[in-house]
Amino acid sequence: CENVTFNITQATGITSWWSTGKQTNVIVKKCIFNCGGNRPMQIDAHATIDGCTFNDPYRYVAQLTASNATINFINNTINQATTSGKPTYGLQLTNDYGNSNLVINGSGNVIVNIGADDALYIWESGTGISNGYVDIDTITLNATDGAWVKLN
Repeated sequence: CENVTFNITQATGITSWWSTGKQTNVIVKKCIFNCGGNRPMQIDAHATIDGCTFNDPYRYVAQLTASNATINFINNTINQATTSGKPTYGLQLTNDYGNSNLVINGSGNVIVNIGADDALYIWESGTGISNGYVDIDTITLNATDGAWVKLN
């Protein structure tokens, strides 16, 4: 997707979720996501998210379930999650989903009016029983934008 405006009224804007198939590529450039408290993206694939604006997302820009993938998250602007009332994250990884062997490249990203509970790159311990696929040692973060990382 390039130069597309997403007006999300329910659920998720872009989904390549769980068994989409390995080696899938999601490329989103210069798009605007008007989220209204909904999820912009849930991704199980290689991804490039470049130069996009996210207005009022539900917590995160992209929730990842990917493994053996490269995620390029660059030059994005995130305007606070207000409808959901949650902290605002750029990328979210949780131990409830199969994140492993990821390379995340980040630069030029900003959360407007960032607060203490917000983070561009976040690792959460999750709320359910881990499926055993998550290991923080297998995730490489190459970030030049302050690299705010929250580890729970």
